[in-house]
Amino acid sequence: MYLKNKIYLIYIYFLSISFVYSTPSIELRKPITIDQESILKTGDFYYSKQQYQNSLLYYLYLNHESNDLKIKTQLKPRILLNYLRLKEEHQKTEEDLVKEFLFVNYNENNFTELYVDLYSSFRWGFNSISFAKINRIINNPTFSENQKDYAKLVFGSLYFEDNLENVEKYYHKLYEETKSEEVKAISKEILDKTAYFKNHFSEKNPWIAGILSSIIPGSGYFYTKHYTDGLFALFWNSAFLGGGIYMYNLEKAQHKQHSISYGFLIVGLSVYISNILGSYSSAIRYNNYKLRLFYQELRKIYFNTDFIERTSGIKFEFMY
Repeated sequence: MYLKNKIYLIYIYFLSISFVYSTPSIELRKPITIDQESILKTGDFYYSKQQYQNSLLYYLYLNHESNDLKIKTQLKPRILLNYLRLKEEHQKTEEDLVKEFLFVNYNENNFTELYVDLYSSFRWGFNSISFAKINRIINNPTFSENQKDYAKLVFGSLYFEDNLENVEKYYHKLYEETKSEEVKAISKEILDKTAYFKNHFSEKNPWIAGILSSIIPGSGYFYTKHYTDGLFALFWNSAFLGGGIYMYNLEKAQHKQHSISYGFLIVGLSVYISNILGSYSSAIRYNNYKLRLFYQELRKIYFNTDFIERTSGIKFEFMY
């Protein structure tokens, strides 16, 4: 909402300038129109200075005002790159506006637009439309093989949500087929890092975690390095076991029915079972967490906004 308000303020600013200069007077009677190229270059200037909020305001204002398809084709990748930059800086972005741009195409033969669009779609979690976008790039005869290979390279990061085997298959095939030296080099580095990770990653076995916690409650959590959960599991199992034994002996000494001790037994049994199941799932969580960290490292090194901007072919121009 704050961003939209600032857009309206810029709109009022330009409107007021146009009004002042278009007002009849003795010295000046010709209306002055706002130069769209100048606004675009001003946005590019702020982008080059890494003032992404300011550049985004100019781009969004121009996109709102312009009906020129050429201008809109230039604006879309710029706007998406701005949103990506803000996302990397952990600044709040309006996802509805991002989604609006992802589902609109101005020029199917503009590689920059489709390429930035492809990367942005899965960065915001719209993986389903990424497949359609990569197919449009690959099947477009106007794009060079080099451009298509870069798109394939970026698209492969979608497999980071899957498993290591699929990652290796995809990038091995790309490594064999591509003629681009950079794409081949990056594919090789990803394959090498994946192989290193597989050889050095100590995967936790869920069954071992469950069996350990069945013998000593909480020990399965320690095996998967969930130490806080392990301490809680050990404490509550010990508490219910000890409380149950104490109440049983107390009821027996007083010749009472064992209703309270049986209650401890039932609750303690459920805590014990949940401790086993929790240890099992903690091993899966540990493995997924380590895998996710590895994939995040690959994305940070190879598939960041700097890489996308450099390989997209976008050209920023400014007047200052």
